[in-house]
Amino acid sequence: MPARYIILLHDDWEVRGDGLGNVADLQYLPALALMDIAEDLGLKLTFMAEVAHRLALERFKECHPDLSVQARLWDDTVRMMAERGFDVQLHLHPQWLDARYVDGRFRVGRRQNIGCYRPDQQEQLIAESVRYLIGLVKSVDQGYQVIAFKAGCWGLQPSRPLLGILASTGIHIILGVRDGMCIPNQNVDYRRLEERFLPYHPNVDDVTRVAERPNSLVVIPLQLHAADMIATVRLALYLGLSKIRERFASEDATWRVDMSWPSNQGQKKGRFRFSLRPYRTHLKLGALPFSFMKHAFDQVIKRLQHFDLDLIPIAIECHSKTLKSHMGEVRRFVTYLLDHYGDQIEFMDLRSFWQYLQERPWLVKSKAVDNEQASAIQLDQRSRAS
Repeated sequence: MPARYIILLHDDWEVRGDGLGNVADLQYLPALALMDIAEDLGLKLTFMAEVAHRLALERFKECHPDLSVQARLWDDTVRMMAERGFDVQLHLHPQWLDARYVDGRFRVGRRQNIGCYRPDQQEQLIAESVRYLIGLVKSVDQGYQVIAFKAGCWGLQPSRPLLGILASTGIHIILGVRDGMCIPNQNVDYRRLEERFLPYHPNVDDVTRVAERPNSLVVIPLQLHAADMIATVRLALYLGLSKIRERFASEDATWRVDMSWPSNQGQKKGRFRFSLRPYRTHLKLGALPFSFMKHAFDQVIKRLQHFDLDLIPIAIECHSKTLKSHMGEVRRFVTYLLDHYGDQIEFMDLRSFWQYLQERPWLVKSKAVDNEQASAIQLDQRSRAS
C-alpha cells in the first residue's frame, strides 16, 4: 500500500526581517488571497503570526498614528483568520526586541537567532507573545491554544534553555530545522542533523539530536530539495521575467534587473549565479514558478517512498508576503497536488496535527522508538483496524 502524506502548509506571516514593509501590503492583502485559495480548494493551513513585530508596534504606536493603524489591522487580520477557520500559531523574529522607529521606518537589531539572547529575554518574549496571541484569538475561539513555534532565521541554537522555555509555555511542535542549513553569523548550523526527514523528539540540549526517550516536543524537519540544472534554469528565467514585469509596472521603471538570490546554504543574499553544486533549499511556496515547486515536491515524495512507513507528515513553508503576482502559480501547484496525488495526501493544520499525534505517538522518533519500530507499530495498528 502506498504511503499517505499529511501536508502541513504553514505561512510565515510577517513583514521583512530588516523591519521594512507595512501590515497592509505585506500581511493583510496576501493573507486574504491565500485564505481565498485555501477555501476554494478545501485546504487546511496554519498562519505562523510573527508577534515580536506586533509588540514593537504596540511600543511605538502612541507617538506614531500610522503604527496605530497598522496595529489594529494586524489584530483584525488575525481575528479574521480564526473566524474563517484557519489555525494561527507563533513565529518570532527577536531582532524586534532592539527595534527603534526613526525617520518613518523601523530599524531592528542584528541578532536574529533567539537562542543567542539571554534566557530571561527568551522567556519574556515567548511568554508575552503567547499571552498576546491567546488573548487575541480567544475572543473568536474559546478553545484556542498556542502549540506550535517557528523561530525567525531558523534560529534554535543554543538549544538550552530555549527548548525548555518553549515546552513550559505549552509549545509542542517546532518548525524550521533543515538538513545542511548553515548561517554562521547567526549561530545556525544544521549540518549534523541526526534525523533529516521524519518527526522526532529533540534532545533539549541540542535540537539537532534525537532524544533518548519521548518528550513533549516534536521537531518536524523541513524537507530538503536539491534543484537540478533544468529546474534552476527555468527558475532563473522566471525570476528575470518577474523582475522585468515589476519594473515596468512601477512609475520609475528601468531596464536594470537586479536578481537577488539566496546563496547555496542560505547565509546571505547575493546576485544570482550558476554553480556546479545543486541549489539546495526546502519545500516552500513563494515567488516561484509552478515547474520548480512541482519538481521539488515530486523529488521529496520519491525520497520518502523509501521509508517503510504508511503515514509521513510533510511541512511546506510559505511566505505570503512574497506572493503578490505569483498567486496563480501557487493555485496551480496546489491543484496539481490534489489532482496528481489524490488520496495519498491530506492537508492538515498544526493544531489538528498535534491532536492527531496524541493517538499516534509512534509517528515521532526517539532513540527508544526508531524508524523500524515505528513501522512495525503502524503495521500492527493497521492490521488490528482491518
